Amino acid sequence: MKYHINYLELLAVFMGLKSFSSQDDNCAILLRVDNTTAISYINCQGGIQFPHLNDLTRCIWQWCEKRNIWMFASYVNTKDNYADEESRKINPDIELELSDNAYKIIKKHFGCPDIDLFASRVNAKCDLFVSWKQEPDAYAVDAFTLNWQSKYFFAFPPFSLILKCLRKGIPPPAQQTYPGCREALRTAFTRRGTPPEALNLMMASLADNTIKQYNVTLKLWWQFCSSHNIDVFNGSISDMLSFLTHQFNNGCSYGSLNSHRSALSLLLTNFDVGSDVCIKRLLKGAYKIRPNKPKYTSTWDPQLVLNHVSNWYPNLELSIEKITKKLVILLALCTAHRVQTFSLIKMKNVSITQTGVKIAITDIIKTSAPRRDQPILSLPFFRDNINICPASVLKDYIFVTKNMRTPNVGNLLLTFKKPHKATTAQSISRWIKQVISESGVDVNTFSAHSIRHAATSAAYHAGLSLDTIRKTAGWSSTSLAFARFYNRPILTGNDDFANAVVFPVVRQ
Repeated sequence: MKYHINYLELLAVFMGLKSFSSQDDNCAILLRVDNTTAISYINCQGGIQFPHLNDLTRCIWQWCEKRNIWMFASYVNTKDNYADEESRKINPDIELELSDNAYKIIKKHFGCPDIDLFASRVNAKCDLFVSWKQEPDAYAVDAFTLNWQSKYFFAFPPFSLILKCLRKGIPPPAQQTYPGCREALRTAFTRRGTPPEALNLMMASLADNTIKQYNVTLKLWWQFCSSHNIDVFNGSISDMLSFLTHQFNNGCSYGSLNSHRSALSLLLTNFDVGSDVCIKRLLKGAYKIRPNKPKYTSTWDPQLVLNHVSNWYPNLELSIEKITKKLVILLALCTAHRVQTFSLIKMKNVSITQTGVKIAITDIIKTSAPRRDQPILSLPFFRDNINICPASVLKDYIFVTKNMRTPNVGNLLLTFKKPHKATTAQSISRWIKQVISESGVDVNTFSAHSIRHAATSAAYHAGLSLDTIRKTAGWSSTSLAFARFYNRPILTGNDDFANAVVFPVVRQ
């Protein structure tokens, strides 16, 4: 059926509004039209001479009324109307469509689709359709911007887009949901034949920090397996070599790769990760290309900190914050233990005598192991230097905090802000870092844990035996940890040469 040009002009106005103003509301729109009859019907909101024009105009105004849109039409000369020329162009390629008979066969076999992804209002096979460009009544523009997986769709794309459509339509490999480190390891133990009643005991062998460390590895392994369609529990040696190489190429150090190997040795059930020759060879290569470097090549002088905190005296006149930090610093310097140990000190395990203080550590710590004695911290009274006497500070600390303690908190160290709770290892680390920074130590280079390096190195340079250092710091008698990682030269000024030149001392 052919329509008069007046009707087509009004229809063009309606389609233009639907295409470009479907999301607009509460506004006024100026229409530029080159047909005076259409202008008259729009501005007069209808007419009586031509009922079909009146009906279409009524539909246009009702559409605008729902959106609170006011419109006004004005005349534009045809030669200035850019849309006029474009409307006369015909491109038969864009209106290709599957024949109705073929579409009926498809519907019979596969059911009725919900949406036509490549269509226009002229050839759409479904009520919902996606157009290539702005189109009246289109659900969306450009099918490639939509997620096809959630839709039961029909697609008859241009032939040049068929390959792109196939790639878009193929779903990604199913992701294996990561259940968390503990659950993953429980599953791995079960697959190895562990009876259910033994699982809790086996999981108890792994410390919380170990679980956190392994959790990083297992997350990465899950992602790797998901993207390569690998069974997470039955990966091959080749799969693991690829995984470790991938992590190395992403910047992993030799130590991190070793941690990955340890974690996966618990997860993989089809071969012995720890003894595989290829994995050992790969790690050896990683070490040669990217060798581990010691965190510190030197350490700071504990006297800097001791001189600083010696000014915090008398102890009983200090604020809760200062006496807490002073005690923590002296505990760290005089015992060389980790902050974890200090966070686990219980009041009931503190014994004060005439000669000093003994603190028994009964909780499991990092160095705890079967047939290894739990540490006992020893703090002497320094009668000649009471300002930095660790035993005196601890004794005074207990006195000033006695009214802060509640029956349900048995720890020695408390937070100095209300409510006074047991201090965590993280808080102790933060306090140590604050104090050594105030003392002049470069905390951009040295962490809170460096106090362990400083204390043990100072003791060694003062002539203390290795056996005593190992025993005090919680290392076994055969441990090489001090020699390999902690024994560092103490930083001194590097001005000796210049001073010797500028201010020479004549030797007698």
